Amino acid sequence: EQLLGCCVSPDGLRVALACDDGVLRAYDVDRPDAVITQRHSFAPFSAVTYAPSGLSIATGSDDGTVKMWDASNGDMKAHFLAHIRPADEGRRQPKKAFPVHALCYDKSSTKLVSCSADGTLKYWLRMVKEEGGMMGLVNTAEAEDEATSLEKREIKRKRLTSQMMTHRTEEMPIDDRIARQKRKDRERKK
Repeated sequence: EQLLGCCVSPDGLRVALACDDGVLRAYDVDRPDAVITQRHSFAPFSAVTYAPSGLSIATGSDDGTVKMWDASNGDMKAHFLAHIRPADEGRRQPKKAFPVHALCYDKSSTKLVSCSADGTLKYWLRMVKEEGGMMGLVNTAEAEDEATSLEKREIKRKRLTSQMMTHRTEEMPIDDRIARQKRKDRERKK
């Protein structure tokens, strides 16, 4: 397996690794054997972070999911479809998963932020007292993705081109009138 990400526990005694085989591995720093080995997904994942309390580990995968694990025994505490766009039948767009690139807990370990290739930051709040339990989406900040940005620029370019062509069409008769007037003025002077 290839190592894609790592994180040290707040007490400095464990290291959590994110690997391309989709497996979370955690090691005690003084032992070579993994103390936690859990499959996040069959997709690679690189986002891994310990909660500041040290009680849970969050992982984010290329399949758009985020999972939270008990840091002591590796039991999964929560699993949510964080960055998966639902299918849009009207626009004929299939369901699409966006890789989760990074995760970050707040100081109290009650809030988690995830960022993804879909151009969003999502702010999650723990909904139950038990750490690592159910998380609810509180807010989403969206960056304009490149495709949307290019599409908007192309629409704007076409609109401006259209306006310029309309302007030229409207100005042509005026230019013709001015040219005729200048010719008449020259003929009078002769």
